[in-house]
Amino acid sequence: SFSGTEIRLQLPRPHHLVDALRMLMPYFDNLRYCLAASVSVDFSCDIPGFDQYQVCCASQLSPLERFLDAFKCPYESLAHANVDWKSFHVNCLALSPYLDETNLDSRCPVTIHIMRFANHVPLLPRKDVYACAMTIAVQRSDWKALGYKCVVGASMYAPLQLVPLSINERSASVQEPKHVVVAIDVDTCGAPTKFTSLTKTALVEASYLQGVSQCMALVLDQLARIYPILFRRANRSHTLATEYAPLIATAVSSILVNATYAGVNVEHFEPGRPLYGVQSRVELDQRVLDHMTSLLRPHS
Repeated sequence: SFSGTEIRLQLPRPHHLVDALRMLMPYFDNLRYCLAASVSVDFSCDIPGFDQYQVCCASQLSPLERFLDAFKCPYESLAHANVDWKSFHVNCLALSPYLDETNLDSRCPVTIHIMRFANHVPLLPRKDVYACAMTIAVQRSDWKALGYKCVVGASMYAPLQLVPLSINERSASVQEPKHVVVAIDVDTCGAPTKFTSLTKTALVEASYLQGVSQCMALVLDQLARIYPILFRRANRSHTLATEYAPLIATAVSSILVNATYAGVNVEHFEPGRPLYGVQSRVELDQRVLDHMTSLLRPHS
């Protein structure tokens, strides 16, 4: 039996079937977050590893509730922003699934997974994901203000990664990378959508970058509030004191050790001065470091 509300597609078998299925699976995975509750997708085949795949949206949950349910996150864990920009609208969601901040004492590497949509339709993950306006906007967001540098990741499915800016946090971190899921939908509101190629898998940077960047700026502000340990805002003075003071101290110590007597202000070695009573290079290094840290650290 076939009803008018049902659509059946019988597609020819591709030569590289497994590759085609790998491409379809993330498409249907992301599709569930934009389908109405009255629509469902039943995708099945007899290939091992793909034979149990099914997407069913026939429930009372809204697409947003489905998104939260998929990652087992409460609404309070969600960063959500909307921006109207010229001829298009941007909707952005972000969360960090399975994160227990009680086990965190500092920043750590973070893998960014990006779900991209154009007019509520998922964009397939292809190599041009790195040229997409949405990916570029996420990478160029002000992660530095949260203590991170955003670099290119190793996978099309997780195209970006955050690395702590702090040398100490990078070297001390032995934790598994945490994860952030970012979902971005660009709605062109009926106007022609500008893709980078005929494959329609990436949006043109020049046309959509500013709008998506504006939306991401709002999302980052929320992430800093929702996840205060993972995404705490970097204190510039604290960074100067902890990161640069040791480097400056080493340089100053080397200058002092190699300087001639005539080139050194002896007042620094008088009682009450920073270098009074120094007896060794180790003590000199520590004394200079303490002094530089004191100068750079913020005073209450």
